[in-house]
Amino acid sequence: MNPKRAPRRNPELAAESVVGHRLIEVRYGEGAVRDLRASLLQLSYQLAARGPEFRGYLVLDHPGITAERLRNEWDLAHSVLRPEVLSRLTLCVTDSARTYSHPHEPDAEALAAIDQVRYAAPQRHARHHDRGSSWFVVTKVLMSSWLRADGPITTDQLMRSTGYSYPTVATVRRDLQPYLVRTTDRRVELRSLPRDLVERWLRESERARRTVRFADRGRKVRPASSLAALLAKMAPSGLAIGGVLGALHYDPDFDLTGAPRLDISLHTGLQPDLGFVHELDPALEQVGDPREPAVLVVHAVTEADPMFEASNSGLPFASPLECLLDLYEANLQVQAGQFLQTLVNRRNARG
Repeated sequence: MNPKRAPRRNPELAAESVVGHRLIEVRYGEGAVRDLRASLLQLSYQLAARGPEFRGYLVLDHPGITAERLRNEWDLAHSVLRPEVLSRLTLCVTDSARTYSHPHEPDAEALAAIDQVRYAAPQRHARHHDRGSSWFVVTKVLMSSWLRADGPITTDQLMRSTGYSYPTVATVRRDLQPYLVRTTDRRVELRSLPRDLVERWLRESERARRTVRFADRGRKVRPASSLAALLAKMAPSGLAIGGVLGALHYDPDFDLTGAPRLDISLHTGLQPDLGFVHELDPALEQVGDPREPAVLVVHAVTEADPMFEASNSGLPFASPLECLLDLYEANLQVQAGQFLQTLVNRRNARG
């Protein structure tokens, strides 16, 4: 398909995706090649309908497509799209293990515009999440509700908490049916927290979570508690303390002396950016390799209700399950297992 003529503007491109002379389309968890092709074609149509000063950026956030397949699809697009359109189009990939762009490297202003769109309202994230991410988020809400012993909840409550539509929530509910207790008024809750469900949820988290890591290029030795205290004084909105420090909040007997890093949950529904990191410590630089030691790790929380818990320290704490995920991601599996068992024991003690 070759866009020889500029079509009318496609109304599906949201207004918040047009930043200055930049058209930015973000796809979360893109896993189907046909969807990638459709996104490339749609964005090329948008560029063809505008003047030559416009640039287009197709951003794949945590895609389920290999880098080799992405290159192949770009080569295919090169063979069918007009050169004057393709020359203004850039493919960007962002996830916890890699960040790259092809064939152009966006400048600082373009990167800021991309972040502005990526961290849009949770409802936008919900529309673009793939099924794996929606399963992860809806299951997390049900697990949190069970750990708090809230009792059965309605589909409407799940929709409000996650930001997902009724069909999406209903699909996840059907998938989780063997684990659910359903009341006569169609409310549901988990029967328990079985190992196979938790293990699947942890596997899904590796793909569904969006994480940004920062290393200390100044090579200063600053404990996580010190960074947390500085961040609490800054008190930026939309952030919560997670990881080891969060686990210690929920379990003072948590078996770990000293936090290896500071984990922060960032609620994207408030449209924050990462500008607070430079203010916190100018020596902190973003790193793309998950194997490189990090002193600060920021995790995006995309559901409508992040379930943060208020504190007297200036910053709230991330939910217990977010803290649990941080522990597993930091390779603290033993401590994570003990923390989860503590949460389960407390729930069972409440009856």
